[in-house]
Amino acid sequence: MQEQQTDTDDFQYIEDGVINLAQNIDFMKETINYQKEMLEEVLVSRLLSGTISGEEISSYLEKIGKPYFPCYSMMALSFVAEAQWNQEPDKNILMATIREFIKKEVYQKIFLVPMVWERMIVFLIGDDSSYEMDGKISEIKVQLDRLLEQKEIVSLQFGVSRQFSSLKDTFRALHECVEAAKIISDTAGESSNQTKYSTIMMYAEFVENTENTYAYPIDRESEIKELVDLCKTKEACDAVNIFIDNLYEKKIPAEERRYYLQRLLLSILTVASDAGIGIVEIENLDNQDLFVGFWQLYDVQKIKEYVCGHVISPIIEQLIIFRSKNVQSIEDKVYALIKKSRGDITLVECAEKLNYHPNYIGRVLRCENNTSFTAYVAAKKLEYAKELLLETELSIADIAKKLNYTNTQNFIRFFNKQEHVTPGQYRKSFGIKNKGELE
Repeated sequence: MQEQQTDTDDFQYIEDGVINLAQNIDFMKETINYQKEMLEEVLVSRLLSGTISGEEISSYLEKIGKPYFPCYSMMALSFVAEAQWNQEPDKNILMATIREFIKKEVYQKIFLVPMVWERMIVFLIGDDSSYEMDGKISEIKVQLDRLLEQKEIVSLQFGVSRQFSSLKDTFRALHECVEAAKIISDTAGESSNQTKYSTIMMYAEFVENTENTYAYPIDRESEIKELVDLCKTKEACDAVNIFIDNLYEKKIPAEERRYYLQRLLLSILTVASDAGIGIVEIENLDNQDLFVGFWQLYDVQKIKEYVCGHVISPIIEQLIIFRSKNVQSIEDKVYALIKKSRGDITLVECAEKLNYHPNYIGRVLRCENNTSFTAYVAAKKLEYAKELLLETELSIADIAKKLNYTNTQNFIRFFNKQEHVTPGQYRKSFGIKNKGELE
């Protein structure tokens, strides 16, 4: 009888172990999926801002297990809600609900996680050919039309960019699909009594049907911003001169040309604001309002000289001064956040807490440490791990928990990969004994 009871206890012990193992596996899967989604969001943010190299794109895709496609396109989804959703907080709730609907219902058909941009939801699509891409776009629209079954949605407007072959063109595709969605949004009804409907606008068709259309050079604008951010005055001014010359060579109407120049000016100023430098600080250098001075100019050469001399040059001067003073402070704050979160923090989260643009923090770390944010976090996590190993009596398992590792072996592998010794061996090399535990 006793033996039978023992067998039962052993069986129960094994069964409990299997259940616990399954629960741990499920938890690990959830953690991996969450981290993968965070990586996807960072990748999409950088693609949308046009501040990512082909090498970095490849690295991200490899980490999240996404393949390259020969064809890409981008869709923007805009909507008209019923009257009860007109308040801003309510609109935000509805926007979040729709984004979650897309992630749940059509995630398998889109390339990366959907993001909110200018009160629209945008997402990438990838496929092997133009024909298959067209079919996928149609299928996605049909599935998303189900949103109309929700009583708070009156209409849906889909804008679709032209197809492109490189993810580096995502920045241009974003503006194309958003512009296409805006064209049909302008005529979308706002009355809850209207029949529910959805419509789609292909940017390619819009361009084909518009005579003498001038495509705003987004890639040139992005290049100018990057050169200013890198503090390359001459190269930035050369790029501005090409930008302005092109406007006049294309014989763009005067009012439209002024609009494009203003857009360029604002774009350059965002480089300063992203770094935390106020426009007032730039204006004070010349003791005048930047836009007042700008609107008084009509001669093309004087416009070039103004943009370079009164905007680009002072911004770069302020960036150099600002960064030289604040780089160490920013790095210290980043380290403090990494230590506080025990390495469980993304670049976007870090930027939000410090009130800086993610690209700026990433650039600071690259310039000062020649490393990415991810590698910097790993290095600081390693420093903290060494500190805990040498200055505390915590067990290896407890240190792993402090560093947010759900599995002690994962911490040991991380440490061994970085230092080529296990945490326990590292401790022993300093004459500190481990208390008979995993090394």
